[in-house]
Amino acid sequence: MMKINITRRKFLTSSAVVAVSQIATKAFAAEPTTKATTDQVSTSEDYTYEVNYTDAEWKERLTEAEFTILREGETEEAKSSPLWKEKREGLYHCKGCELTVYESKEKTVLSKGWVFFRHSKPDTVLTGIDLFTHYSRGEPKEDKVIESHCRRCGSHLGHILYINKQILHCINGASLIFKPTV
Repeated sequence: MMKINITRRKFLTSSAVVAVSQIATKAFAAEPTTKATTDQVSTSEDYTYEVNYTDAEWKERLTEAEFTILREGETEEAKSSPLWKEKREGLYHCKGCELTVYESKEKTVLSKGWVFFRHSKPDTVLTGIDLFTHYSRGEPKEDKVIESHCRRCGSHLGHILYINKQILHCINGASLIFKPTV
């Protein structure tokens, strides 16, 4: 039996191609929001985040890996967060500002190794367009993926993808705090 090794980048690339062809990007994404990756507050021309920290303040609050994911838009390794297989009832909060973003009733566990949700809570996620380069037939090619950010602090949560005939939020576990219901 042949084992297929799929990386997050390959997974995102194939999902992006399907998502972009299946979904009109305008239905989900306006102009990308500004990420706070310089020593200034998180703002864009049309939006000011409620929670603002400088890069130095973010680095005090987050681990290096969390900063790279939440503030620089990187992606964690598959199955590196225990949240991808979490099955208890509870709420998922943004690691950057603790805004409640997802409910466990909207979570779906997929073997791919990231945290997947069918929907976010209303008015909690902003979307943008994530441009990335991959290689097709040895040539660099640029594609787009719908990126999700916390509405309150602008932290990068993950991406919105078309998987198994569903639109799902593919979220980094490092971007979330899970609080089980008692």
